[in-house]
Amino acid sequence: MGAILPLLAVTGPLVAIGLLPPRARQAGRVATGACGLTLFLIVAMYPSIARGLEVRWSVPGMAGTPLGLSFGADGLGWLVALVAAIVWLAATLFAVEYVDHEAHARRYYVFWLLSFAGMVGLALAGDLLTLFLFFELMSLSSYGLVVHTQTGEAHRAGSLYLYLAVIGGLALLTAVGLVFGSTGSVSFASLATLPPALRPAVIALFLLGFGLKAGIVPLHLWLPEAHPVAPSPASAVLSGVMIKAGAYGILRVAGQSLASPGLGYVVIWLGLITMAVGVSLALLQANGKRLLAYHSVSQMGYIVLGIGLTAYLGAKGSMGLAGAVYHLVNHALFKALLFLAVGAVYLRTRELNIYRLGGLGRVMPLVGGVALIASLGISGFPGFNGYASKTLLHHALEKAVQHGGAGLFLAERLFVLVSAGTACSFLKLFSFVFLGRGRDWTGDPVAMEEVRRPLGRESSVGMGILAALILALGLRPGWLLERLLPLVWRAFPVDTAWADGHLSHLSFFNRTDLTAAGICLVLGGLLFVAGNRTGLFHLHLPRALSLGWLAEQAGMGVAAAWNRLYELTVQAGAWIGRRLARVLRQAVVAVRRVDHNPGDSGLFREMTVINLNFDVYLLAAILALLLLLYLPFGRA
Repeated sequence: MGAILPLLAVTGPLVAIGLLPPRARQAGRVATGACGLTLFLIVAMYPSIARGLEVRWSVPGMAGTPLGLSFGADGLGWLVALVAAIVWLAATLFAVEYVDHEAHARRYYVFWLLSFAGMVGLALAGDLLTLFLFFELMSLSSYGLVVHTQTGEAHRAGSLYLYLAVIGGLALLTAVGLVFGSTGSVSFASLATLPPALRPAVIALFLLGFGLKAGIVPLHLWLPEAHPVAPSPASAVLSGVMIKAGAYGILRVAGQSLASPGLGYVVIWLGLITMAVGVSLALLQANGKRLLAYHSVSQMGYIVLGIGLTAYLGAKGSMGLAGAVYHLVNHALFKALLFLAVGAVYLRTRELNIYRLGGLGRVMPLVGGVALIASLGISGFPGFNGYASKTLLHHALEKAVQHGGAGLFLAERLFVLVSAGTACSFLKLFSFVFLGRGRDWTGDPVAMEEVRRPLGRESSVGMGILAALILALGLRPGWLLERLLPLVWRAFPVDTAWADGHLSHLSFFNRTDLTAAGICLVLGGLLFVAGNRTGLFHLHLPRALSLGWLAEQAGMGVAAAWNRLYELTVQAGAWIGRRLARVLRQAVVAVRRVDHNPGDSGLFREMTVINLNFDVYLLAAILALLLLLYLPFGRA
């Protein structure tokens, strides 16, 4: 019975789609039940996973092909599926009230459950083909969430999201095809048997496909466009869970290849650049959801950094791997909660510009409280979950510096500055939204009553679940290292004995680590004061310097070139058509000139061998020529 659990976890949300009633709240509760059941099924797999077993279930080949679907749960896939189910359940609870105010609620929940099934399916995929199919299901279904409001801005953001999703999907499909064509298999193990000449191309294609979803710079362009227009529960899972599909895919296909110092060095700097670009752009945002979207880019940089450190340090890279996976879990929790908190503010005020808000902590204490918990978590404040994963990544980076990497001393300083920028961003967000005097609502009694109206029970429970987990992991940072992460690194080429003996007993609350966290927080506070007094936060860079503008110009250039090529093709076709028509007309006239004219009298119209029409002779000549060419005369 246990072996079928992955299949049931994937198909549960799909079955629930057929049970959705037309009314919004009832549909939301059915979706909540489906998410809760899926979470229960995933938790039920834990005893087998803890014993080191891999729960597997396979579906026979499709459409007469030898390729079928394969589901399996090892430590990494199970942990990602567990986190996805927890966040999805919390966001669905929040959506019961939020989507009740939106049009087309049932359609929203259809795409919601399809995306959830895709995310669980790719986390529990047992081979590359299944991973690709459910990755595509998640990507294409979530397009419906991005464009749900059907505004012009939503459709523009959705188009960008869809185009990049298609490009990423084609890259992944090509990579899977190359693996199958060269090895005859789509198993994860077949990646290790790729021919050396083919391996770089396959790795590049996988990095492109998964990197687009992860939002790695410069493939992050869809993130700040999609999040502000999507409903807040959708933003919570897009940023909290779905972009983790990219990091999970990279970890999954890397597998035993995570032991390359040269590649690791490149990935380290790719992660650091992503961190720095994301946090720099976040500091300049006025729209709360856009600020959070850029921080999703930055936080994904932390995870990429951990992957790079794992590859760079080789067998001693378990600290980097632990930090990457730990931060994947932590970011899912605090970023989802931040989007839900900003969504709760928008639900009551219909305002996303943080400079037009303020003082909401007094009238929305629950939302202000959970937003504070999430802000402290993402800032790495001791006692909250982000502190542990950032500490692990910092230790791994210091170990890489000791390893002798050129330039990694500067990388460690950049890590500290980015962490300070993160603290500054959320000091800015929380203070401008929840502290101070803020907007005077007394002139609008209706708006004042709406702002003071407490959130529904489901919304409060959804946010409370995430806040409780942030506090639990923050106060017991070693629990995840002791119970769950050892299940993950069994699949990677790290020294598991050293990892189990060292990381599981690591003390986070020591003077050195607390001092390092304090330095980042103090620098963040000083940066906030300086930015607030100098107007740095209101700086608008020239649009020509943005990657979005460059991509837009490149896209317009490609579109113009395509249109010109199309016009030239049409003109060439028309010219060729005219020439062919002229040649045919000339041929018809020539044939008519040599054609025998039998005359008008009945005598000449008699069918005799002498006055047969010239066309009959012509046809006979052609048939004779064909017989001479194709009949095997003279052959034995």
